[in-house]
Amino acid sequence: MTANVGMTKVKDLHSFTCPLCLEVFENPCKIPCDHSFCSKCLDQFASRPSLACPLCRQSFEKRQIDVDIVLYERLRRHCVDCEGCRQMVVLNNIRSHMASCDRLKALNESRVNSTKIKASPEMLNMPNRQTFKCPYCSQDHFDQSGLVDHCLNNHRQSPQLVICPICASMPWGDPEQVSSNFMAHLTSRHRFDYATYVDYEQDEDTVLNATILASLKDQ
Repeated sequence: MTANVGMTKVKDLHSFTCPLCLEVFENPCKIPCDHSFCSKCLDQFASRPSLACPLCRQSFEKRQIDVDIVLYERLRRHCVDCEGCRQMVVLNNIRSHMASCDRLKALNESRVNSTKIKASPEMLNMPNRQTFKCPYCSQDHFDQSGLVDHCLNNHRQSPQLVICPICASMPWGDPEQVSSNFMAHLTSRHRFDYATYVDYEQDEDTVLNATILASLKDQ
């Protein structure tokens, strides 16, 4: 839907952007702490035994999720220029417009093609240390904290002995070393993100000590 007369045109979409998906809000909902997210973004937390705001960590219950009427009305009254066709589009319709605008698709394709970098052999052989697969159910694409939460919430009672995928990706890791108590290993070794503190030229103990010291400073 294109914008009508009386709409407010915006250039900065920051206040209209969901902090989880980083796109313009779609069906915005809010929780008791007054933080708002897309309804689909909040749905990903619905299966967890305890719910907490992704931003401030305040606890809430599923029944406390409400439609953010104020934000919804703001989306209806504000518009933005489409980079492709140059039409003014109402913000609550911007996602569907972007998906259907052929000129915008062509513009984005040209941008991608102009910035493509040929990967070197070193880049192609570099291990993935950003996302990990659950060693129990093989669900993948978890970052480190996501893997910890997933395993603690879904596999805490599993008797299966597994290999830690995080350690196995590290230069010092043994891809065949089985953890005798994987849950204890996760909570003691991987509660803090290696990527923040890690120097892959150092050994594991040095990196772990740096991580522990940094975590104590944050408390």
